[in-house]
Amino acid sequence: MHPEFGKPEDPTMSKILKDRLAKLRDEGGFSNFSLATTLGFGKTYIDDFMTGRTASLSAKRLDKLAEHFGVTSAWLTGKTENRDGKATPEPSRSLPVMGTAAGSVLGAVQLSDAPVNYFRPPPGLIDVRDAYALYVLGDSMEPQYSARDPIFVNPHQPVRAGDIVVVQEERDGSIYAWIKKLTVFTEDEIVTEQYNPAGEVRFQRRFVVAVHRVLPMAEVLGL
Repeated sequence: MHPEFGKPEDPTMSKILKDRLAKLRDEGGFSNFSLATTLGFGKTYIDDFMTGRTASLSAKRLDKLAEHFGVTSAWLTGKTENRDGKATPEPSRSLPVMGTAAGSVLGAVQLSDAPVNYFRPPPGLIDVRDAYALYVLGDSMEPQYSARDPIFVNPHQPVRAGDIVVVQEERDGSIYAWIKKLTVFTEDEIVTEQYNPAGEVRFQRRFVVAVHRVLPMAEVLGL
């Protein structure tokens, strides 16, 4: 028996093997009898194993079953989750979530110095340096954005009137952020609006350190 397959009496391995073999058998339209005869086994070989009359499959026949179904013996026995044996690349987790963007001026939340979470970069931000995400806090931008929705930011895109933006202010050495709809820049203020309740929100430019565009979902998805 293959050493990597563990002991034949291992109940966990045996259950995984039976479950996965049954799935492949059913997907292929086989019965225990037809599968055994197709592979040149004894007529009751598969049935004996599936019903517990035989404790285990031989390594040779296990390999033959795996080859027939285009999977690996390691997958059949639960040693891997990859049917074809190819390594699964580690997911990229390089897009930082830097905290929350407040949905109202009262209750703005301080941005984190370090990420509070990571996302796999969506297609539209894979190669964007310094891209980041935030969670929405509050309901002032409903129905477009609700509390706990993630928003994705490209800090290098220019902003213009009508864009949804993250406005960052520095107060007492800390950075605070709000999500609003940009209306206009004046000499002294950044004028924005919110939806719920509808109204105008003004930020003093002397406190603002950044205004970043929030990407529409189509751009997030690279469409």
